[in-house]
Amino acid sequence: MEDEFSKIEIAKIVKLKDAANFPIWKFQIDIILKVNGLYDIITGSEVKPETNATLKKEYEKRDAKAMKYIITTCKQTVIMHLMTCKDSKSMYSKLKASYERDSGQQKVTLLNRFYNFNIDANVDIQQQISELEFLAHRIQGLGEQISETMIITKVLSALPAHYSYFFSAWESTSAADRTLSNLTARLADEQIKMKGGFNQEQPVQQPMFKMERQGSTSRNTGAGSKPKCYTCGKIGHKSPQCMSKQERMHCTICKKDNHNESSCYFRRKDDKKTYLCTNTNMVSSGSEKINNSYWILDSGSSQMLTGDLSILSNV
Repeated sequence: MEDEFSKIEIAKIVKLKDAANFPIWKFQIDIILKVNGLYDIITGSEVKPETNATLKKEYEKRDAKAMKYIITTCKQTVIMHLMTCKDSKSMYSKLKASYERDSGQQKVTLLNRFYNFNIDANVDIQQQISELEFLAHRIQGLGEQISETMIITKVLSALPAHYSYFFSAWESTSAADRTLSNLTARLADEQIKMKGGFNQEQPVQQPMFKMERQGSTSRNTGAGSKPKCYTCGKIGHKSPQCMSKQERMHCTICKKDNHNESSCYFRRKDDKKTYLCTNTNMVSSGSEKINNSYWILDSGSSQMLTGDLSILSNV
């Protein structure tokens, strides 16, 4: 019965393969050896008796059993480093020396992973919190204390943005209930609600009737909703943008294409000058005389001139 129980115990232990899983392997093997009364042998607290042959034989039998536990819980690559060991104490010490020698650098690496830990909303949140707990346990195995409060704080800070409402709800919880187990259970419930459709954004409802675009008319939306030009009769543009219309509009006075000669500003300006000069007869050659019965009106002039003294008073 004892051998069968030992096989079950050994089968449940995670086999040692490298420094990454050494803390959890050490935790498990220590418990198994303590239960079987072999822990003092691997630590050196109990030494082999040399005087009493019966006690010496019993010690060697227990030491061999401890070696069996260590060998059967290690990967083949690890066992190769233990082939020169003669007892369980030397095996245990060699494993500790091999996988805890870089504890300083390993501690920095694990702490960096702990503080940069983030929770993925698409992955089971209980599993992720368990991974964070295991990471904290490995850090504690290297001599750095990680309290439960630190783990809770890290979980809250690692939550996705859409869990922001959860902070106020957690703060309203009594101090006695702010435990890691309660936090894990509540976050698991929130994740189930979100996956079930709660707190989801409502879809934008489409309007029942689609309104026409401003400025569009039924007479310009023929032939597959494309506008029709009523200047040239073609489809694809409207009358104000018609190129044929712009080609016909060309002013020969100012050389522009947005008007004709009849509406040209420069033509009206020239016509006004011609009208003034023709009707006032104020411009003449050297042989012509100025008609004194006309006035030249100039609102910007400081003095008025006339060639007829008879129309002036107080001269």
